Amino acid sequence: MIGMPANDGTPDGWYGLIDANGHQVGLATRRLAYDFQDAADAMRRHGYANAYARALCTGLWPSLDVLPPLERSAAGHPLETCAVVFRARAQAQTARRLRCATGAPEKRKGAGC
Repeated sequence: MIGMPANDGTPDGWYGLIDANGHQVGLATRRLAYDFQDAADAMRRHGYANAYARALCTGLWPSLDVLPPLERSAAGHPLETCAVVFRARAQAQTARRLRCATGAPEKRKGAGC
């Protein structure tokens, strides 16, 4: 586990998925449940500040004073998973743009970049 919970009041971690498939790319976030109690106990055994071990259990960051007001006010509100897909434009348009970018001549009359 890298980092702290998302300051959303849950002990879960988060990870992102990138899925490139043909002419589209998908991006998604997912929750990651883990043994936060064991991780917090290990932090305490190794001398880390108790506030950070407690943050693993509560899902709330110990130092909100450094956050901008809008993010500080969002503390404790559980996040939702999210997914978005970006689709490539038609292959002919992409090929035309590549030819234009590389200086290759256009074959069609009136076709510009």
